[in-house]
Amino acid sequence: LCKNMLYYSIGDVVLSIKGACKGEYFIVTAVKDKFVYLSNGKRFGLKNPKKKNSKHIKVIKSATDNCIVEIIEKGQAIGLRTFKSYIASAVK
Repeated sequence: LCKNMLYYSIGDVVLSIKGACKGEYFIVTAVKDKFVYLSNGKRFGLKNPKKKNSKHIKVIKSATDNCIVEIIEKGQAIGLRTFKSYIASAVK
């Protein structure tokens, strides 16, 4: 493993720093190899997450809400209001 490789966890709030969605905040919903899958409740929900290279995001806040992590892992629905409040609490 590369020592410079960044690690992400489900439930982390991240900021896209490159690409078409630069400047948007997301919640990490899955991690696979060098890619992370991101949702924001708007264009990219849990069922259709954005696949993004992990080099192109920056962690704003590590996962702190076990309820969100559990919901994501179970594949349950999360409302837009929940996405927005979770992201807003991390961005403060």
